Amino acid sequence: MRILLALAPALLLAAGSPEPPEQYRAFWVDAYHAGYKNAAEADKLIEDVAASHCNAIFLQVRRRADSYYLKTPEVPAQDPTYSQDFDALAYIVDRAHARGIEVHAWFVVYPLWQPNIPPPVNPAHLYYKHGPGQFGRDLWLTFSSTGRTGNSLDPGHPAVQRYLASVITGPLRDYDIDGIHLDYIRYEESADSGYNFAALERFRRLANASPTESPRNDPDWNGFRRGQVTSLVRQIYLRAHELKPAVKISAALISWGDAPAGAEAFQRSASYAKVFQDWLGWMREGILDLGVPMHYFREPGAASRLERWYDFTRAHQYGRRYVPGIGLYLNPVSASQRQMTRLLKVNSGGSPPAGIGLYSYASTSRLNAAGAPTQPHRTFLDTAASFFRQPAAVPRLPWLESPVTGHLAGVLVAPDGPEWWVDGARVLLRTETGAEPVRETTTDATGFYGFVDLDPGRYRITILRGASILHDIASATVVPGRVARYDVALSRADVEAALPHVTGARQSANAPGGVLSLLGVNLAPAETTAPDGAAMPLLGGVRVFRKDGASLPLLYASPTRIDVLLAGPSHAPEVFTVRHSGMDAAGFAYSASPAPPVIEEVKSLGQGAFSLYASGMGAEPGRVRVLYSGGVADILDTALVEGRPGMRQINVMIEPAAHGAFRLEASGAVSPPFPF
Repeated sequence: MRILLALAPALLLAAGSPEPPEQYRAFWVDAYHAGYKNAAEADKLIEDVAASHCNAIFLQVRRRADSYYLKTPEVPAQDPTYSQDFDALAYIVDRAHARGIEVHAWFVVYPLWQPNIPPPVNPAHLYYKHGPGQFGRDLWLTFSSTGRTGNSLDPGHPAVQRYLASVITGPLRDYDIDGIHLDYIRYEESADSGYNFAALERFRRLANASPTESPRNDPDWNGFRRGQVTSLVRQIYLRAHELKPAVKISAALISWGDAPAGAEAFQRSASYAKVFQDWLGWMREGILDLGVPMHYFREPGAASRLERWYDFTRAHQYGRRYVPGIGLYLNPVSASQRQMTRLLKVNSGGSPPAGIGLYSYASTSRLNAAGAPTQPHRTFLDTAASFFRQPAAVPRLPWLESPVTGHLAGVLVAPDGPEWWVDGARVLLRTETGAEPVRETTTDATGFYGFVDLDPGRYRITILRGASILHDIASATVVPGRVARYDVALSRADVEAALPHVTGARQSANAPGGVLSLLGVNLAPAETTAPDGAAMPLLGGVRVFRKDGASLPLLYASPTRIDVLLAGPSHAPEVFTVRHSGMDAAGFAYSASPAPPVIEEVKSLGQGAFSLYASGMGAEPGRVRVLYSGGVADILDTALVEGRPGMRQINVMIEPAAHGAFRLEASGAVSPPFPF
């Protein structure tokens, strides 16, 4: 009787909202508590979920690269409460389906091991294969910009993407799961991670960034990191639906702080800008079926914040659905019920969420200082049963159950070349008869590409690097509800025809320290001239590196010629590498002929002031002196001359009555005299 009286206010709240005919009511069932470590726990879990009138379980089957199911390449969970020969996933799927309960396999994606605890015991754990004891490309961990080792796998490492996509979609072959739920599908929380050397190498090549500078605070670097997480979600989505078209892909989404005021404001959210989880973009693209934002807020202080997140997600579903989650462990049962009431209300202003997620099955009320619940577990289960009043079916998702569109995916491979040959290629999609692309994407680190929600029909796929077409054929047929697969194997000849090649070089008469023309094929996507003759390190998407990684300033770039402004006189051969569109030319060695700078013109400005126009000093002439018969002139300023590549104007002041000839000393070389 005491329990019923305590529940009376909650029941009144529930009675005020009509019960929808379909509604997700999902428990997160975590691996850090009892719940499914043996058959007895699993049986109790199923009974509790059914008695609560709930209909879905997000079952944590992967914790930190270890598992609670048997058909996986990963090691069993290092958990003293878990029987390592017990296949928790298989057992729960069978019994949950018998009670009409969905099971979504919950994967913690990037974290490798927990900090501040001893390393795993099992020597076969991924920690020992690709953790802190490894080197080079075998080291998969993320790093900070200062070299601090992180606790997670780096999303930008090609092998990480390939491994995780395979592990996470693998259970679809062996278990009749209803969904895949992705957790920690983001970077570490500091916003200063992702600096694994393989990821940095990829970014610098794809973004044509300097290999000698840290990309910290570079917006392109942030976009690159954001894109790595999105690429994995896209690959998982398409590979999963290829194996099981009706499977539901969901993700636990960051909703820290206040809700954005609109879609554009989402780019300032912690999710987008700090941990690089662009979940609004995932919903817009359609690579999630269910978004599960984690609204873990304490009552009563966060009540208005919860309302704003409710309004934001309801307004930005993009044809998919949200299942907002609440943190039961933060609040007493009565406050959790108030949150449930607000999130499940029917609102005429738009489609309501598809249901609610409850975190977690084991932590159903506020925890005390010792981490124990302040109210009995049974109290919440009884409350939930009364709140929901009667069982409900899970919502039908029409794009899965009655699809009118299909998907297309493939992998670009180049068996005869380095990994970067297939990374970052442009993929254009046209209808069989259309001239203009209907979609465009790029291949990810593994060569995977894909498009979702395409109209049925035949499509033409064009794959490019720079301005060069690697592959162009119409053969992919999309049908509703299926993933059309179109893999492309490139030969060495295919790629070589697109790569930049330097075949020769030509110096200006007054080089080095002047202009060097690199000659060849595929040197640039298009013709570009530096504005106002001001040499630029990146011109038309092209960069030229020296062997030491320094970028040389460019004056002109075209498919057959690049004009480089040399740094100064040198007798040693230089090795130049041309890069554009994520491709590198083979290094080209060239020895510049020794030559001094040249004064080509002198103008008197009166009162001892002169302007000297000189070439051969390069972009970084070092120490420059102007000599005359009276000594050394005072240099007022120097500047590149507009419209005259490689030419500098040097303004000087000398004694008004002086006469004779100027000589220019730059980088240790002296020009011939020029009379004034």
